[in-house]
Amino acid sequence: MAKFNSKPSHYNIIVITFICIVFFIIHNIFAAGPEIKSSSTADKPIHITSDQLNINDMTKEAEFKGNVLATQENTTIQSDTLQIFYKKDQPALENVPNSVQSIQKIIAKGNVKINFDNRLAEADQAVYTADNGILELTGDNCKVTSEKNMISGKKIIFHRNDGRIQVESGQNSKRVEAVIRSDGKGLN
Repeated sequence: MAKFNSKPSHYNIIVITFICIVFFIIHNIFAAGPEIKSSSTADKPIHITSDQLNINDMTKEAEFKGNVLATQENTTIQSDTLQIFYKKDQPALENVPNSVQSIQKIIAKGNVKINFDNRLAEADQAVYTADNGILELTGDNCKVTSEKNMISGKKIIFHRNDGRIQVESGQNSKRVEAVIRSDGKGLN
């Protein structure tokens, strides 16, 4: 009959430590996936067309008006207006692309349609805050579709850094609605 040694040997401690380190590394690689994707996308140029452009260097703001179409890689934004707010003079950060450093906030208003991550978002207004990676969609007919799946509400908040989604209904308006088909991948 084998005896169980209650005192861990030096060899067992090394093996357990090695396994913990491997799991920690694997977890960090998978957790960093969206950040790696967004940093490579951030290096790509943003192409914007519109009927009119107003730039105010004092307030660090650019406003595109009329039939706005903005594209970057596989992401497109269509809206009536698009405002881009730049950060005030800040020192350059090492290993961070200039486009990520310079954009503070993007606001799209009027008939907003955003194609991103194989999703179509429709809203009256969309606000993207670069520092925290949050995209907030608002409007009476705010919805996001992904293949055959759909969510709708008065406000939809995407936490781009960790993949969370929040959907809220407004006061005296229709409730949050979701249609999720089991044959699809869901909304994520």
